[in-house]
Amino acid sequence: MSKVKLTLKNIPIAEKIATGRSIVAKISGNPSFPDAQALLAAAIVTLDALEAAETKALGSRQQAVSDTLARDAQENQTDTILRQLSEAIERESGGDASKIHSAGLETQAEKAPIGALPAPQHLAVTQGDEDGELSVSCDNVRGARSYVWEVTEDAAGKSGWRGAGVSTKSRHDLQGLTSGVRYHVRVAAIGAAGQSPFSDAIAKVAP
Repeated sequence: MSKVKLTLKNIPIAEKIATGRSIVAKISGNPSFPDAQALLAAAIVTLDALEAAETKALGSRQQAVSDTLARDAQENQTDTILRQLSEAIERESGGDASKIHSAGLETQAEKAPIGALPAPQHLAVTQGDEDGELSVSCDNVRGARSYVWEVTEDAAGKSGWRGAGVSTKSRHDLQGLTSGVRYHVRVAAIGAAGQSPFSDAIAKVAP
């Protein structure tokens, strides 16, 4: 179902006014949006007021500060009415993209599912600040909600893997290790589609 895309933040006032007037013109009398018609008068008034406030702010240097404040207040009111207008259009369109476009608005791009995650890359292991601690990190994996870390003391790093913690960030401190023991470390990312393959393992002696 399509949703309205309305960008109001950090755009020029003139562009905002033009957008508002375009929406008003295109939905005026448009049978697809009966409820939105009730907002048209308020939209026209606030757009006119914003245009007047913008003209005054640009033309008066001595009153620039106070005029700009007044303009900003008017802009906030305009933003509110334009949001209400877009919400009414979205509601009455029923998510029909063609109806939303007929009101002079764009639709938000559909978010594509990320799918299965790849194995984390560039695993790094350094000695931690405390005895028996290793600091580990890897590149961020897009779509990862958490990272699961495993260690093994197996000399070949092939078996004996056990959980060493779960983190929401791509770095973690492995604590409670035995000083002087050489550990192999690996990490996997977890996302909506499940767990990724594990990274290549790296070995490091715990301090």
